[in-house]
Amino acid sequence: MYLYEDLNKEPDEFLRKFTDKFNLQLNLKSVRFRRVNDGYRKFLIQTRRFSSIFSKLGPLNKYYLFHIRNFDYLSRYMHHIANHYSFFGKRPDSEKMIGKRNIQRVKEFYQESNRILIEQHGLEDIRKYNYPV
Repeated sequence: MYLYEDLNKEPDEFLRKFTDKFNLQLNLKSVRFRRVNDGYRKFLIQTRRFSSIFSKLGPLNKYYLFHIRNFDYLSRYMHHIANHYSFFGKRPDSEKMIGKRNIQRVKEFYQESNRILIEQHGLEDIRKYNYPV
């Protein structure tokens, strides 16, 4: 079994071990180890939500005032660039995004399956990453 946290912490080492174990060919120099879907910083979340009311693009049944052609692409690009600067605050943690109560529900939901992973697959490493068990 493989954990996302191991991949995230040392991606090149993780992929080297993985490809060796399964006898796979991979040129590690060609792999780009960068985050693709970074969450928005604190002060960019609201501006991104506000800007979305000027485009019909997005999820189905989304509310928008009126559609400005290509505005969503421009807004995404501008927010992506701004997101590189710490001036706009830290990225909120999960608790701030979804709340303590929902975090607790998720932990309770996965507690039993995590215990099964340890028992049946010897995946003791999940304890060091504070998975609920």
